[in-house]
Amino acid sequence: MTLLIGVEQDAAILPQRLAEVRQRLRNALHNNKASLAAENDPLCIVGAFECDLKNLGTQADASRRTQELVKSLGFDPKHKPSQYLLHLHAVAGRLDEARQEALRAIIGKALGGLLPYQLDFRSLYASETKEENLARLGHYMYKARLQFADNIFDDNWMQKRAKYHTPYKGKELVDYLNVIDEMQNFKGLKFECRL
Repeated sequence: MTLLIGVEQDAAILPQRLAEVRQRLRNALHNNKASLAAENDPLCIVGAFECDLKNLGTQADASRRTQELVKSLGFDPKHKPSQYLLHLHAVAGRLDEARQEALRAIIGKALGGLLPYQLDFRSLYASETKEENLARLGHYMYKARLQFADNIFDDNWMQKRAKYHTPYKGKELVDYLNVIDEMQNFKGLKFECRL
C-alpha cells in the first residue's frame, strides 16, 4: 500500500507532521479494528514513511495524473526551492475486497478525506515467492529517495541503462538530511500497527 499524505514547503515542519499523521492513523486503526477483523487473521501493517523532494523538474518528469495529484496535495509550482512529499509505503496483511474498502474508509476518515489515487493498494506478484515479494518490497519501502534513475542511451550499442544521480546538493540536501536526523534517523520513519 502507498499513501500520499501531503506536500510541505518547509523541511522543519516534517517531523511534527509525520508524528501527527502517525498518531491519527494508529488511533483510527485501533478504534475501528472491529471493521477490519477477520476470524483468526489479524491485520498487520508494517512500513515506512518517506519524504520525496519535489521541484519543477521532478514534476515535469511525472505523469499528468501524478502532477495533478501532487499539486492537489500542496505542491506550489511558484515556490522555487524543492518541496517535500510525505508519504507511507507499507505491507498491509491479507486484504480481501471488503477489508481493503474498510481500510480505505478508515484511512480516509483519519486524514479528513482522500483524493483519487492518493491511496493505492497493490497485490504481491504471483510469479514470485512470498520471500521474494517481501524482499523486493522491503528494499523499496526502506530506501531514502535522494536519487533519480535516468534511462538514457549509455553505451556504444545504444542500450538503455539506468544511470543514477542526485539533483540535490547544498542547502536542500542538508535540510533534508537534518530532518531525517531529527526523526531518529531512519528508525523514526518506521510505521507499524498490529490489530
